Formats: sequence, structure tokens, C-alpha cells
Amino acid sequence: MSEDAMEKKCKAILEEFMHLRDTREVQTCIAELRSPSMLYIFVRIAVEQSLERNVSTRQACGTLMYDLIREGLMEKQQYIKGFAEILKFAEDIVMDIRNFWTYMGEFIAPLVLSGKIPMNILQDISRPLHGIGKAGLLTAEVLLVASKIIGEARIAELWHNSGLEWSSLLPAGGDVNKFLERKGLLFTAPNSRRTGSQTATEGMPISKIQGHLEHLLHRDRASNSEVFDWIDANVVKCRRKDSDFIRALMTAVCQSAVSGEGSSYRCEINEVKNRAAVLQKYFDNDDKLELQALYALQALNYRLDSPPSLLRIFFDKLYDEDVISEEVFFAWEKVMIRMNSLGNVLHSSQSLHS
Repeated sequence: MSEDAMEKKCKAILEEFMHLRDTREVQTCIAELRSPSMLYIFVRIAVEQSLERNVSTRQACGTLMYDLIREGLMEKQQYIKGFAEILKFAEDIVMDIRNFWTYMGEFIAPLVLSGKIPMNILQDISRPLHGIGKAGLLTAEVLLVASKIIGEARIAELWHNSGLEWSSLLPAGGDVNKFLERKGLLFTAPNSRRTGSQTATEGMPISKIQGHLEHLLHRDRASNSEVFDWIDANVVKCRRKDSDFIRALMTAVCQSAVSGEGSSYRCEINEVKNRAAVLQKYFDNDDKLELQALYALQALNYRLDSPPSLLRIFFDKLYDEDVISEEVFFAWEKVMIRMNSLGNVLHSSQSLHS
């Protein structure tokens, strides 16, 4: 296949992905191309087409490329070469796109989040930038994005285990500590090394717990036992019965089962079935916790602009898999009726006053 033909194929695949966000379809298309030595073109075009879109699109493309590597459909060298095609023009691009380095961090962060690809790959990705003294800047942006998703402690652990040194990424003679302080990355400094027991703190914010669960369930496609292991290591036992944890878990599981975009959102019911055991373990047949889970699902549905039938499909599957009891569904319905009645009363009152 010529480069022009490969570009056209890649653009078509990526345009469909940005509309439907169907990772499996992309994987099938990439396998059918049978051009493993030209996939750097796919990487380059993915960056070009989504560079000035929103953050979710950039991270979705970054996750897609990680998935291709994980599934053995793309070699890491093709990924590195694809980014080199972009980064060699970094100085020119920055003049037009002010947030270029942050955007690059959003693309690359999914590659290092799972820890399955050693973080020292950042040294190879940033190699085209050594000549202009920007290798450390790119690496910093990747770590900043990643730490917001899975926490500083986990990123610090991955950084220290990688063997990377800031002195090899920053311009010669640069003050490493000043750079790290300015970028908010002192947790990666050599003297900040943490023990494994310190990384699994009970004080992890619920937003980071949810972010890590979403990463495990959606991006890593971790097994249920791996999810159990992570929760055992990072969420203290007493907190697993808190409503905020239950809502975070429910949101992460249901979010991982949603595919498509906009009005075409749909529920992948097999994903719900596969994760039923996770929900059952932590709901523990507790009506109050199950009701909190339904509130979380309702909130997720609202954030997705209430796609047609999505909530009903989730409800049916959660009932079929014995995740939520019939009594809890009735209790949720009563709450919704009371809220609607109250809303009508308030609306009538406002109308009278006006």
C-alpha cells in the first residue's frame, strides 16, 4: 500500500472512530490493513485530526493507540515513529497552538497509566525534542495528566521504577528541583521515593478512586479479580460501605459498558453481565447501597443527556443479573414520584406568585 492510500484508509477509520468511539471496530480495520510497518501514519493522523478537538477526544485517541499496542496490532516503534513525525515540528506548531504540550500529554498519558508499558518509553518518544531542550517539558505534561487520573502516588511509583532521571531529559545545567517545583512534580524527585504501603493510602479522594476504577474497567479491561485486588489494596474496608464509594463503583462499571456518542450511546449488556460479580460483592444485598447505585446510574444517564432507552436497558440487565433487587427498584420509583410531585407543586407555586 502506498503512503497516500494508507493515509486515506487511516483518515476514514479515525473519522468513524471519533463519531462512534468503537474501539473494537478500529482494531478489526487495523488488522485488515495488514500494513504493520506503516502504522506510524495512523498515529500521526490520529494526532493531527484530534489535536484541536476537546480533551476527551484526545484522550480517547491516546487510549485507542494504547489498546492497539496492548492487543499486538501495533508495535511500540510505530507509535514512537508516529509521534516523531509530529514532534519534529513542535517549535512551529507551538506558535499556532498555545497548549500544544498539554495536548501532547493528553495523547500520551494513556500509554503509561496501566504500568504495563514501562514508563521509560517516554525517553524514546521525547528523543526528537532533546535538540531543542523540550524533552523534559513533554514528559512533565504526560505525568501531570496521568497523575490527575490515578494519583500522584501511583505515578511516583511508576516513575521511580522506570529508572528515568530528570537530568537526562532537561537541558544541561538546568535546575531539576526548580523545574519540578514549577510544574508541580516534586513527588517524582529522587528524595520523594515512597514505599508500597504509602501508595495505598486510605485518604485517596473518591474522584481518583473512580478514575482508577474507570481506567481498570475500560482501558485495561482488567479481570474482576484484578479489580478486587486493586480495591483491597487502595480502599480501606470500612470505606467500601460508604455511599460515595458505591456510587463511584457503579458509575465506573456502567460507564465502561457505554459505547457510541451523543444520541447513538448504547449499553453493551455483556459488559454489565461480566461485571455483575463486582457489583454484587460490594453491594452485598444491602438495599440502601443498591439504591445509591441506582442514583449514580441515574446521574450518569443525565450527564449523557438521557439517550433513548439507555436507562431502561441498564435497569433490565441489572435486574436480570440479580445486582439490584425488585424491592429497590420500587423504592427508587417511589422517590422519583415524590420528587416529581414536589417539582409540580413548586412550579405551580411559582406560577401563582408570578
